[in-house]
Order: sequence, then structure tokens, then C-alpha cells
Amino acid sequence: MKPAIIFLCLLLSVLDHGSAQSCDGETFSSNRLYTTCNSLAYLSASLHWNYHPSNGTVDVAYRAQQSSGGWVAWAINPNGSGMVGANAFLAFQGSNGAVTVYTTQFSSTGPQPSDVKDENLTFTVYSKGGEYSDGYYTIYATLELPRNDTKQNTVWQASTTFTNGVPYGHPSGDNYKSQTNLDFLSGTAVSTGGNSWLHRRNIHGVLNAISWGVLMPIGVIIARYMKVFKSADPAWFYLHVACQVSGYIIGVSGWGLGIKLGKDSAGITYHKHRDLAIALFCLATVQVLNVYIRAKHSMCIHITFIEIDLMDDLRVNSCNTRMAPSQSEAEDKLRFLVCRCLHCF
Repeated sequence: MKPAIIFLCLLLSVLDHGSAQSCDGETFSSNRLYTTCNSLAYLSASLHWNYHPSNGTVDVAYRAQQSSGGWVAWAINPNGSGMVGANAFLAFQGSNGAVTVYTTQFSSTGPQPSDVKDENLTFTVYSKGGEYSDGYYTIYATLELPRNDTKQNTVWQASTTFTNGVPYGHPSGDNYKSQTNLDFLSGTAVSTGGNSWLHRRNIHGVLNAISWGVLMPIGVIIARYMKVFKSADPAWFYLHVACQVSGYIIGVSGWGLGIKLGKDSAGITYHKHRDLAIALFCLATVQVLNVYIRAKHSMCIHITFIEIDLMDDLRVNSCNTRMAPSQSEAEDKLRFLVCRCLHCF
């Protein structure tokens, strides 16, 4: 049994090693040769390069699987990670059927189609080109590494959507994870794909699901159905308040994170999601503020009849009623009036 387990572990190790080094067998047109390659973790892509330390330049060949009617992109982000600030090479088939390569800067996660154009990058590009063969796009380029730094944040992308004849938009999933910190000298890469925007979006969803979807409804159910049981009094009231307040605090956290995600995604607006969130937040805020304008539980639970004279002292009829806690008379009157209006008893 043990030899079989050892053999299986060795086999899996070999398969994993072979998968990680699959880019070694790739060849390129015009007898182009590259000394280093890296099989990228997402979108069936790989990057090959030659680094020239004497002048801080690098020859790259980015290859990605894609249909001929789609597009692929590879980029360096000199000052951050992800799409915002990326200096990209985009390859797609032009109107004449030949592969076109654009160099484009992206300043936001929601660029307009007019922003996708062939322009200069923030670093020098000495040559660029592309080709399509056997289901793969390949981008060739010679460029200057920003700040002569061999460690660069890189991003890559692929999609089949176009607007006004240029690449525009891509799906979610792995397309949000396709980024890595690459060392062009050593060849090592550290994935950064799941740590930023996608991670914060997931947190936003979890916080709001717990607050608006769990705690707030439970608080309402407790107030509606538990207060009829005398044995549950006053425990139901405090459980109700605890669920409502904690749900609101968590919800505000998720709502604030959603605003931050919106600012980081300039140009992308989910209108229905936004409008629903604003309405839900306003209603929840009114519900929680009710704690400050409604009378306390002890002031409402046993009241049978209250007569308020705004000119004279507060008087409570003697029919099995209980006087409110000692406070200023004006505050007592206001609280009892609001309590009466809201039928909190």
C-alpha cells in the first residue's frame, strides 16, 4: 500500500511540474527564441521573454488562446496593480483581417470605447507586432522596463466583445484574477489576482447578506411574533434591538465598502443595484433612528390610557398604569405622544 501511495505522489508531482513548465515547448514564427517563460495561471496564456540588463529592455512574446474573432491583451502597470494605470498591448483582427496591435493606457476600470486607441505608453516601446495561428494570438514587443526595475506588476486579459470596432469589456471570474508580480530577471511570479477588487467585492456581498438579509429580518420577526408571549417579556425587546442595531452597523460597513468599490470602478454603474441599495439604506436608517424617537419599552408596555396636557403637568390616569421614568416633563410628554401615535404598545 505504501509503495502505491509514494508512486501516486511522485506521479502527481511530475504532472504538476509538467503543467507548470508547459510553456517550454512553445515555438514562434521567424525562429524567435526566448530564454525564459512563465505559464500564466489564468486564461490559458503564457509569457516568454529575453531580458537585456545592459540597457534595461526586454523582448516579450505573450501568447493566449482565443478565437479569431476575439482579442487578447497584456500589460505592465508601473505604479499599481490591476487595470487602473495599466499600459497595455491589445491584439485583435482589424477590418482588413490582419492582426492589429494597439498600445493603450487605462486610467480606470470603466474606460469608454473612445479611450481604447493606439497611443504612446508611459515607457518606451521599440517595436510591437502580433499574429494569429492555431487558435492562439501572440503579441511581440520590445520595450523598456519602467524605472529599469526588473520586478513589474503585469496584467493580461481576453474577451470576444467589441464596441465601435475596438476591444471593450470582458467577463468576470478568472478575468478579474489575471494579474501577477513578475521578476524579469529571475523569472519568478507571485499572483496578485484575488487580493484586491474581487476580494473587496466578495466582502461587500457577505456583509450586506448578513445585515439586510439575516439580522434585520430576524429583528422584525422577533418584534412581531415573540412579544405576544408574556414569558418572553422583556427579553424579546432586547433581542429585537440587538439584531436591528448590529445588522445596521454591519450593513453600513457593507454599504460604505460598496461606495468605495463604485469609486474604484469609474464608468461602470449598476443602476438597479445602486437604487435598491440607497432605498434599503434609507429605510434601515429610519428604522434604527426610531429607537431615539420612540418611547422606551418600559414606558409603553403597560400604558392603557394617557392624557397629556401640554399646558399643565403630565397626568396619568389611575387605571392600572405606571408612571414613566423620571425625566424632564417636556421630554416625557413628547415621548408619550410619539409612543401613542406609533402604537408602540
